[in-house]
Amino acid sequence: ALVMTSSSRLESLESEMGKYTKSAKQAKLLFNHNRKAMGRLESVFNAYNKNIRFDKMVSAIAQNRPDNLWFTCIQTNPKLTRNKARQLVRKPELFVEGISNSGTDITDFVQRLKTSKLFKSTKLAYSRRNPKKTNQIEFKIVLGY
Repeated sequence: ALVMTSSSRLESLESEMGKYTKSAKQAKLLFNHNRKAMGRLESVFNAYNKNIRFDKMVSAIAQNRPDNLWFTCIQTNPKLTRNKARQLVRKPELFVEGISNSGTDITDFVQRLKTSKLFKSTKLAYSRRNPKKTNQIEFKIVLGY
């Protein structure tokens, strides 16, 4: 699932994303400013994975200008240690939770964001924000406008 933290307007993004997903449920956002409870934004990756209106999806993100996009990733190999998992950032063994069967790599999404004119300085950063679940690694995309 894709997780987003932002101090921006929640409702405008939710309605904007709802235009580009099959159902309003996919565009449902749980807003979290303080990161005390994480909200999930699955519609972005659903739209990206199906190649649906990527440009308009990106503009919806840009209008609300979130600072970061958070990804909760599932290791396809459960025996991987966290140190080794850090080395897999650019390898296809690590996929976004929920769409791992489709083979969408995080770095592929980051590269696509970079090629759009809005996010040229976008970076992929590693984070250990979920130490209790051994098969989950959280990554952060720092959006550079």
